Amino acid sequence: MKKLSEASSVYVAGEPLPEDSLLVAKFDLPPELAWFNELSVQERIDFFTGLLKVLAKPELILPDGRQRTHMDAINEYLRSWQATVELCSNPEIAEEIAAAEKGPFRGPYSSFEETFGDL
Repeated sequence: MKKLSEASSVYVAGEPLPEDSLLVAKFDLPPELAWFNELSVQERIDFFTGLLKVLAKPELILPDGRQRTHMDAINEYLRSWQATVELCSNPEIAEEIAAAEKGPFRGPYSSFEETFGDL
């Protein structure tokens, strides 16, 4: 899937997006949702795609077998996006995340030698 690049005009399927499009507009939102205005076009596409996936699930069951309401799932989804935006907008935390991604514990594919070779 291609990622959209941002420029002064944003195009989807060869057509420019209007300024009031959900993908580019700035909204007068309550403070607890103001983070949405910080999302890029691609992040907004990802946000709405994920939200539709949450809404499309016929059953929402927790690991312990309890049923969860769609409203609970939506609230959790919104809180996770808010936390991500807050973390990524903090330069110190963003630097730590970037360093961790480059470090020896960057993921499940680090070799034992890479991780513990200098011990």
